[in-house]
Amino acid sequence: MGKVFVQCKSVRSQFRAPGDGVGSPPTPLRALPSFRSAGSGRSRPRPSAAPRRTGDVRRYRTTGADDVAVRTISTGHTFLESPRWHNGDLYVSDFFVNQVLRFPGGEGEPEIVATVPGIPSGLGFLPDGDLLIVSMDDQTVYRNTPSGLVPYADLSGRVPGNLNDMLVDAEGRCYIGGVGHSTGDESDFGPTSLLVVQPDGEVHETIGDLNFPNGIVKPDAGSLLVAETYAGTVRELRLDDHGVPVASSVWAHWGPEIDYFDVKRAHAVLDVEPDGLSLGRDGTLWVADANGHGIARVTKGGAVQEYVDTDDLSVFAALAVGQRLYLCCSPRNHTVDWSKLRSSELRVADIS
Repeated sequence: MGKVFVQCKSVRSQFRAPGDGVGSPPTPLRALPSFRSAGSGRSRPRPSAAPRRTGDVRRYRTTGADDVAVRTISTGHTFLESPRWHNGDLYVSDFFVNQVLRFPGGEGEPEIVATVPGIPSGLGFLPDGDLLIVSMDDQTVYRNTPSGLVPYADLSGRVPGNLNDMLVDAEGRCYIGGVGHSTGDESDFGPTSLLVVQPDGEVHETIGDLNFPNGIVKPDAGSLLVAETYAGTVRELRLDDHGVPVASSVWAHWGPEIDYFDVKRAHAVLDVEPDGLSLGRDGTLWVADANGHGIARVTKGGAVQEYVDTDDLSVFAALAVGQRLYLCCSPRNHTVDWSKLRSSELRVADIS
């Protein structure tokens, strides 16, 4: 996610293909050659834009041999984020109407599950099935109960600025990032921590140099992967026996090295702005690009194995569920003020 106000030209996705596949070492922080479609010898052209309606099916060429069907499930939202699957239904946050929505079966008409005091972002489910919701601007995690929302974790003052995305693991442990700023113009942007809320309520502040932590996934019991949007990086965090991050390393990086905390400066030079993450098959990772027009499935080091093109909108969050990849799509980062529009869509790609 990010704040945006200046219209920019549309650009091709700049995911790079630096590595030689699964198991390759992390790519050094350096500029990398442009991502190219297989065998083309040049950057893949963008499909032409066309109006979409709910239920439309369009087909986009990936780096593989097959086309990927992309359908639009729902339109007219402000900014969709944090897709989560629970008991056969899809849940998402819609930022600027302060709502959490449920799509029955992942396809049905959206239902309002909760209205949140602040802007809702990260979602997750406790082992007992209760829904947790991050309220960004009041730095609180709420629990959704039959009688309404009740505070679950007050994280006021734990990180500078607003909270952001959240992962709740199978033990009920919450991992929560912060955006690193609290002002609309991002003038106070700086490093932030990943918060860990244990099931007993204990809070840990860890890895304090994150550059706009966004999507979070847990590939195994001993590690997390966290997108750092304005570093162009996915970072791997190693966990101790209590699930607390104790060390970090670069899992993948695209574009020039970013050793500063400045949103506008980084946005001007980054090739990929990694946002939402979802685990793929065979140790790969789906990485949404907030400044692109699709989502890539990559190996460690950043090599692209597959690309799903969303054409006129960027992907800010994603969730792979079986053969479906749900995509929260909105206008590209730093091109519009999302709060004033109803331009966000939920789409789904049929993946193998």
